[in-house]
Parts: sequence; structure tokens; C-alpha cells
Amino acid sequence: MNSLPPMTDEVVEWVSGIFPDRHPMHTTIKMVEEVSELMDAVFTGGRNVGEECADVLILLLDIAHLTGVDLHREFKNKMAVNRNRKWVKRNGALKHDNPD
Repeated sequence: MNSLPPMTDEVVEWVSGIFPDRHPMHTTIKMVEEVSELMDAVFTGGRNVGEECADVLILLLDIAHLTGVDLHREFKNKMAVNRNRKWVKRNGALKHDNPD
């Protein structure tokens, strides 16, 4: 099931009403700020991690909309790529070991 279209529709309807002439680059910059807040929440436990995840998702859905990206299709394609990669642990996280 693809739940992204209704989520995207909700985000686009909401944000278009308050900021109809937004640009994907400005929205991406805002998303970077929100990712920083998410990092802080994860590292310090001082904020609501779920709320910060939602902020990032809202902005990501809007960026995909503004740029014409089918996020569900891209997700499926990227997961297929990831499943075929060799993964290793580096610095406490996973990193693919084969070149692209």
C-alpha cells in the first residue's frame, strides 16, 4: 500500500495556502535545519524525536511534490539497489561497501 499520496496531498494543501510561491531549494534548506534538530533530539534526548521526524517528512514530501519526484517509486527503486549492496558497519552506522 502506498500511503504517500494522501500524506503529500495533505502537506501540499496546507503549505500552499500559506506559502504558495515557495521554491524547492528554500524548502530543502529548511529541511536541513530540521534534520539538524532531529540530530540534536536523537543525541541529547532533549526533544521529541517523533516530532522532528515528522518535520523532516513533511518537508521531504513537499520537496518531492515541488520537483515532480514520485517518492514511492524512487523508494522502491532505491530499496532494490540497497538490497543488492554489500553493507559494513563503520563508525556506528551502516555503509555500503561497493562503489556506485
